[in-house]
Formats: sequence, structure tokens, C-alpha cells
Amino acid sequence: MTQERFVRDNTPAWEELENLLRVSAPNGMTFQGLVRLHRLYRLAAGQLSYARDHFPESQITLSLNALVTRAHHRLHVRRSGSWRAFGRTLADKLPRTVKQNRAYVLTATGVFLAFGLYAYLMTRLSSAGAGAFLSPDLFDSEGGAGNWDSVMMASTIMVNNIYVAVLAFGLGLTLGLGTLYVLAQNGMMLGSLAAVFAERGLAVSFWSLILPHGIWELFAIFLAGAAGLRIGMALLRPGRLSRRDALLSAGRQAVSLMGMVCVLLVLAAVVEGFFTPSDLPPWAKLLFSGAAFALLSAYLFFGGRRRNAELTIDN
Repeated sequence: MTQERFVRDNTPAWEELENLLRVSAPNGMTFQGLVRLHRLYRLAAGQLSYARDHFPESQITLSLNALVTRAHHRLHVRRSGSWRAFGRTLADKLPRTVKQNRAYVLTATGVFLAFGLYAYLMTRLSSAGAGAFLSPDLFDSEGGAGNWDSVMMASTIMVNNIYVAVLAFGLGLTLGLGTLYVLAQNGMMLGSLAAVFAERGLAVSFWSLILPHGIWELFAIFLAGAAGLRIGMALLRPGRLSRRDALLSAGRQAVSLMGMVCVLLVLAAVVEGFFTPSDLPPWAKLLFSGAAFALLSAYLFFGGRRRNAELTIDN
């Protein structure tokens, strides 16, 4: 279906929805009016999903998104308490936003892991090469390169990851180049650290120290990188939109991704404060990390399906 036909066929329903939204409050509508409003909202939501797939950079998609948002607010937000709205955002909006931006998430993840693998291999080939990737602050000042202060290292990495997440997002304004640099640099730092510990036979201890909270922190970095790349792509290739409109559209998605980043960093901080320093054996911490990864994967896979169910509409 062409965009012109899509607009022509659906404009009457959009105009009817617009007229219903002009009613001052839901209480001012008849029961039949509310039923009609809900049906038109669901219909418009399905059409928005179609428009995002077929006309992602069109002005009509932006206008339809605004119309659906207003209808959703009228039907749901005013009747829900703040906690219920927060729960709906957590269970539906955030994972759905991640899925909609999966190409950017996969790109950010790939860049981080590729440069991490590169640094790992280079450090294993020559342990002296670790100095090219790591800060001297991570070494124990009394023991030189042979000893490590694990507590300081864990704290340093946690603070660094929060800084990296904010920086990766903000540098999206450099057309995404700064975001890619931040992802690559920090991937190399983690890869080189892993190589140094593996060379000393401490790989299990290293990952048991990093992964319990690192599962959440690393994914937060990938999402922040995705948000930065989303901004960069809007500036680099705005398509049929003006750069201003493209940036506004990308900004809404990026802000939603950063909302997910905040949730993940809070979880990471809780784990870092109460679980990582515990006296549990390394295998228990790795088992916890595996469970955390499975939980996060399940949340992303199953989350956001509430809205998808709404899009199955009887025409």
C-alpha cells in the first residue's frame, strides 16, 4: 500500500478520533462515545504500527504517533495512579522500546564486544600490552603490575560504567562517532582486564567479581550506546524529515532507552552493594550471574507484549 492510499483510506477514522478527543473529559462522553473512542484508539494504534514499519521517516507517522499518544493518555493515564503507570511503563513501554531499537542495541553491543575481544587477544599475546588499554590506577600501588586491588577495581569499574553510559548517550550528537569511540575504548578495557586475570589463572575470580552486577551495567552501556547511535543516525540521515523533526523523533526513543538504563544501573548498584562483596564462593556468584542474564533475557523477550496484543484488532 502506498503512503497516499494509506492516508486517504484512514483519514476519516483519524478525524473522528480527533473530534472525540476534543471532549473536555471522559466523564463528558456517553458510554457509546467511550466505546467508540477506545475502538478508534486501538485501530489507530494498529495503523501506527503499520506506518512505523512502512513509512518510518514520514511526517504522517509522527502525526499519527501524537494522535495515538493523546488517545492513550485520555483513556488510561488519567484513570491510573502513578504507581500503576510506572508499572505499565516498566512492563510494557521500556522493553518494547528496546525491541524497536534492536538494530542500534546490537550495533552497540557488537562494537563493545569486538574491541573487547581484540584487546583480550593482544594482551594475551603480550602482557606488556595491557598498559595500552588499562589505567595504572587499577593496579595495586605497592605490588606493581603483578598484584591487583580487587575492591578498588570493582568500585572503579562501577563508577566508570555509569560515566560511560551517560557519555555514550551524550556523544550521539557527534553523529554517533563519539558514542562508537566510547564503546570501543571501554570494550578494550574490559577485554584487557579479562586477559590479565586469565594469564594469572584468576579468570573465575575475575568474572565472579564482575558479572553479578556487570550483567546489568554492561547492558545499560549497550542501551546508552544505542540511544547515542539513534541520535547520531537522525542527524546523519534524517530521511524525508527535517533534521529538527528527525532529532525530536529519535530523541523520544533515546530518552525511553535511557529510562531503561536508569533502571538497570539502580539494579546494578543494589547488587554491587549487597551481593558482590559477599563471601559466597565464585561458583555461586557465577550461578547468580547466569540467573540474572536469564531473567533479563526473559524480561526483554516477554515484556512489551501487552501493547502488541492491543494491535490485534477486529476490523
